[in-house]
Amino acid sequence: MKALIRADGGFNVGMGHIIRCMALYDELIKNNVECIFVSKKDKVVESYFKDKKVRYILMEAMELDGEKIEIKNIIKNYNTDVIITDSYNINEEYLLFLKSLSRYLVSIDDNYLVDYPSDIVVNPNVYAERKKYNNKVSKYLLGGQYCILREEFRESSSKNIKIKAENILITMGGTDVNNVTPFIIKAIKKIHGININVIVGKGFENKELIEESYKNGQNIKLIYNPKDMRILMENADVCISSSGSTLYELASLGVPTLFVIQADNQLGLAEYMEKNKIMINLGWYYNLKEKALIDEIINIIDNQGIRLKLSVDSKKIINVDGVKNIVKKIIQYFL
Repeated sequence: MKALIRADGGFNVGMGHIIRCMALYDELIKNNVECIFVSKKDKVVESYFKDKKVRYILMEAMELDGEKIEIKNIIKNYNTDVIITDSYNINEEYLLFLKSLSRYLVSIDDNYLVDYPSDIVVNPNVYAERKKYNNKVSKYLLGGQYCILREEFRESSSKNIKIKAENILITMGGTDVNNVTPFIIKAIKKIHGININVIVGKGFENKELIEESYKNGQNIKLIYNPKDMRILMENADVCISSSGSTLYELASLGVPTLFVIQADNQLGLAEYMEKNKIMINLGWYYNLKEKALIDEIINIIDNQGIRLKLSVDSKKIINVDGVKNIVKKIIQYFL
């Protein structure tokens, strides 16, 4: 079987779709499915793929109409059996076009984007609901049992919750498009008695601002393009994160987490986490206030009971083998 993964990423849209599809790519390869990535041309995406040494093609066309010509040739040349889509830049017409070019179509969705004509629809989010999908023919893989985690986050973890938190991790996704990291650094470095690790991703275009905010921060370490996020997360007593798919990785390890909403497509997960008291919602990035942020951080640092409950509850919401479950279903349905 040959699978083509059509996913997008970049500075403005972030790297969440690409990263979770990379986990799917690796699992498909393990199950003897040939794979290739197809994405729009983007320097952040290209840099990511080069580091991973995966098979990929970057398309020149930026609009769907132009893309159809390119991807049709790619699909034919690759002799594709299964197309897997994970992008917000699609519509029902485009999906029907893709479906006409291969035997099977699988679509990964977050927010009920379109009325999917796909053979399988995967919504790996804890808030996914079957009733919000209209197509009665598609097979649906919904919820935390299909959570897509990178391989390093699938091993079980036992989190030690200290009496007082000392190590804080800040991670604002792959690009920090809203420039949140410098604001958080300036606020948090005023808190004494803690050590702060700050992730600076390859797609960050605000590195100079981050380095400026870091000045005179004796307890702050900037970590550029980390190779092992699991270790950094495991060593953190508390994490301040963007409210994207990173929250699932933190949940898998039981890391007590405060999160910042950076985009509309993160609202479903943010609302679920807040409503079920799994993580602490700091609100939208543009509403952040320094004093309120400091107060929230101090409260969680000083309260072992809160951190213990957050840690225990977060590990219950997902199945760490979700990506294996997806690939098993794809092979079961299509072979």
